[in-house]
Amino acid sequence: MSRNIANTPAAKAALIQSISGQWVMSEPRVRELARRIAKDVAGDGMQTPAPGPAGYTVADGVARIDVIGVLTKYETWWDDYYGLCAADRIQGLVDAAFNDPAVRTVAFVIDSPGGMAAGTVQLGDFIRRRADATGKATMAVVSDQAASGGYWLAAACDTIVANSIAEVGSIGAFELWTDDTKFWADLGITFTVVSSGGVKGAGADGSVPPELVAESQRGVDALYEQFVAWVATRRQMSDAEARALADGRVWIAAEAVTKRLIDRVQPLDAAMSAEKERIANMDREQFIAYVAAHPDHLQEVAQPLVDKAIAATKPNNATASELKAAFPEDKDFVMDRLDIEAPIAEHKVAYADHVKAKLTAAGQKNDELQKKIGEIDPSHAGHGSAINTPTGDQPAVSSLARMNELRKQQGLPAKTA
Repeated sequence: MSRNIANTPAAKAALIQSISGQWVMSEPRVRELARRIAKDVAGDGMQTPAPGPAGYTVADGVARIDVIGVLTKYETWWDDYYGLCAADRIQGLVDAAFNDPAVRTVAFVIDSPGGMAAGTVQLGDFIRRRADATGKATMAVVSDQAASGGYWLAAACDTIVANSIAEVGSIGAFELWTDDTKFWADLGITFTVVSSGGVKGAGADGSVPPELVAESQRGVDALYEQFVAWVATRRQMSDAEARALADGRVWIAAEAVTKRLIDRVQPLDAAMSAEKERIANMDREQFIAYVAAHPDHLQEVAQPLVDKAIAATKPNNATASELKAAFPEDKDFVMDRLDIEAPIAEHKVAYADHVKAKLTAAGQKNDELQKKIGEIDPSHAGHGSAINTPTGDQPAVSSLARMNELRKQQGLPAKTA
């Protein structure tokens, strides 16, 4: 689905003006963008696709934010058509991801030649501030290109990985001015600039005078120094080391590793999987540090991990069916143990103690019966217990026989087995 964009002079002028200003972007892509805009300005209009999906996704604690296309500051109606990526939109996603309790790492998938300094520098600072404030990890995954402003954003992250063919670097800045005098002249429009002096108003008529170029150079130099300092700080280089790399060149991923511009060469899927595995395997110290840094996340994030770890150390509790199967002859014991959470092995130990207690009670009862037999019939005293079979040369007298003897002495009828 697409829509027509009116080919009005105002729309064309806005397009031309949009590429004026300071850029941290690889020069070939700037020329490509300028040619495309020029072609559209010269034509009868353009078609823009319907906006694609925007947002971030979370999987296993890792939030993914795509930074794809030419970097600009604010969203415009031509972003999708020209492949632009607005910093203010990305900043909103960054803020949401860092505030998300389900997120432990924010991963930026970057495929960008860079773009306008305005917005890019602020976005890099914002990423770093939010990461420091929350203690969450950040990772840049370069999917083919992180040049100039794209690398500025990648350097904001704790770790930078890139696929094998990725281009990394293009550290530097430039400013692009367009001489629009012929364009306005063709429209029959002329300008008269009234200025307070100096460089005020220089170029306002669409021209690019020398004093404007000189002033522009001063601004580019200042931005360049800021870029060098950013790379040196974020990649732990000396100023001289960072400056030696800040000549606008790009390096393929493997060479970028040797230049310490990135940490390793790894494709996107492998990098994301590795990060998910890393955060899933916290040791004790890491867990304590995480809880200390995120006390508000304990209930929502940490507690389930704690519960899972505790459950993993406990054997499975026996079910009612398992208890009945293990102790089929002792229903009373099974009923007593139903409310006790323990594995079957512990129930068996308890059953052994239960049986021993019953045997001890039976032995005590035997002693009482033996004593009574001795009192009633002294001739049977010492003949063994009333239940157990005597040993040695004592006659084997059954318990039933002894009981009947007692009954007979008491005038009671004998019992049969």
